[in-house]
Amino acid sequence: MKKGRTLATILALLMTIMMLAACAPQTPAATEPAAEATAAAEPATEATEAPAEEAAPVTITYFNTSAEVNSMFEAMFAKYHELNPT
Repeated sequence: MKKGRTLATILALLMTIMMLAACAPQTPAATEPAAEATAAAEPATEATEAPAEEAAPVTITYFNTSAEVNSMFEAMFAKYHELNPT
């Protein structure tokens, strides 16, 4: 009986430790801070420049099982296409 209780306690502690380890914030690797420091020192010219070639069009498919809200979504999609022509 004592052996089963000890095993259950060890397993509970192990699961708690694993849960806390999974929820902990990730720490950067040793090489990442050096890369971030050099990236911060260089001007951000690549991010602000427009891409040389045009991006491929993106297709978004929406699946809805409720017919009552279709008109609302169709209006939102029309507004999106108005703001973002392809």
